Amino acid sequence: MKTVLQIILGLLFFSTAFGQLEVNKPIVLTGSGIDAKVVGIQNVSNMQDAVSVDYIQKDSLKFAIATGSNNNYSVNLTPAVSSLSVGMVVLFQANFSNTGAATLSVNGLSSKTIKKNYNTDLDTNDIRAGQMVSVMYDGNNFQMLSQIANVPQIPQQQQIPPTVGIVLLYADESTSIASSYNAAIKSYSLQSNTYSKIIVEAEGNMAISVNGGSTCSTTAAINVAGSDIKSASFSRGVTGYDSWAVPFSIKATTVQQGATNVNVGGSFSMSGAGSGTIYVTSLRVYGVY
Repeated sequence: MKTVLQIILGLLFFSTAFGQLEVNKPIVLTGSGIDAKVVGIQNVSNMQDAVSVDYIQKDSLKFAIATGSNNNYSVNLTPAVSSLSVGMVVLFQANFSNTGAATLSVNGLSSKTIKKNYNTDLDTNDIRAGQMVSVMYDGNNFQMLSQIANVPQIPQQQQIPPTVGIVLLYADESTSIASSYNAAIKSYSLQSNTYSKIIVEAEGNMAISVNGGSTCSTTAAINVAGSDIKSASFSRGVTGYDSWAVPFSIKATTVQQGATNVNVGGSFSMSGAGSGTIYVTSLRVYGVY
């Protein structure tokens, strides 16, 4: 039986005599520490060659400076790639800026389109001269893994108006009565110019009793700063004694101008003898920011 020393001497002889040692069996390293590693791997030139940590760290096997032009990039990897496979990653430094859809050829193989966002052709300047680019082959195209050079264009947002703030300034839900012509039945004074607009709501009933004449009408109105801005009117023809009551509900919006007086008033017009009463059961005033 050969000793270990004889085997080692034999391997050294073959290595020295022929410059290459071929082993057709697995090599198992049974040592530990520095006695369990392979060192000195250099000059990788074949697809079946082993590689060193140095090659892996520097990505030397899949990186090249691109050549080519007119949106057709070309790289030559070492060792040369004979075919593309799904999942293959290629790294290159671009030698020009693209001006539209672009392709990449690796080691003279057929060119494949470079896509961004999975399946979208490149736009102008998505790749800039000098940019480091990373792509992965998906079986049809090279999908771009690295960031595009263009700043993403954010669609212009539709201008959304600020949230409108509405605050209740005054509420009187008691019943107020007026029976005289052009009477201010309910009132509220807004002393400051705090709000862009004010909203006024009023509700109630208009009641009429008349004896003779031809027509009778009554009106309830919201009056702001001395001007009627919204009203509700009712007119009815009469020939003898008659009476009726009509409900009203009015709402008005206006721009506030300084100190503002808000009134709800009523008026009557009768061609014969009669009387009228306006009942205001609710007045609400809101401020709008």
